[in-house]
Amino acid sequence: MNSNSLEDLVDTTFKETGASTLILQTIGISNNVHDLTKLVVANRRIWEYATNFEVKMLQKSSTITSPIINGPESKRQIFIMDIYAYSITLFLHQSMELELITKDFGNELIDKMENAANYDKFLNLTLSLNEAYNHTIPLKKNVKRKVGHFCADKNCKKQSIITTDGMHWCMDATGERINAAIACLTECSLNKEGISNIIDARQCEKDCNGQYMNIHPVTSIRRM
Repeated sequence: MNSNSLEDLVDTTFKETGASTLILQTIGISNNVHDLTKLVVANRRIWEYATNFEVKMLQKSSTITSPIINGPESKRQIFIMDIYAYSITLFLHQSMELELITKDFGNELIDKMENAANYDKFLNLTLSLNEAYNHTIPLKKNVKRKVGHFCADKNCKKQSIITTDGMHWCMDATGERINAAIACLTECSLNKEGISNIIDARQCEKDCNGQYMNIHPVTSIRRM
């Protein structure tokens, strides 16, 4: 996935659906992703695209007054649902339990990740898990299970509650949080008029991801 293909996907989706808001998901851990560094690069590209899209829409709104262009297209918004943050947090805690990483290292990394100033710093921190990410169990030719993702023990005799097959979520365990994040981000878009309240929109996005895309208990439901 490159920036051009992402732009084509977003543009086509806006045009075909008539939607004014898209929620893009970052890419989570799975057996199909062999290289954590490449996964981080792909997710950084998604965040950067959303940021650049926002800048582009702001520029359009400030320079174009044509009623044809200054219509639904000018109110387009993109929000990011950080599935990668959720999956890497689950992976980190599971890796600690399976002793793929020490608890001291894991807890220190958790603290740094939770206090990361922005997505770029967060993504860079997750690269510290590269060694744990490379702990795998062969499944079949060219397919390996990520121990910290799929397994509930070091030898992978038991399956974790995170994923059914290393690619798809176990929705009984994760579905409520994932659905809540989507609902929260949708509410962000419904309470913002286009891009005029961009700072509030970004804070809303941050709050939604911070509330649901981790494993902290959800103590309250966000209301706009």
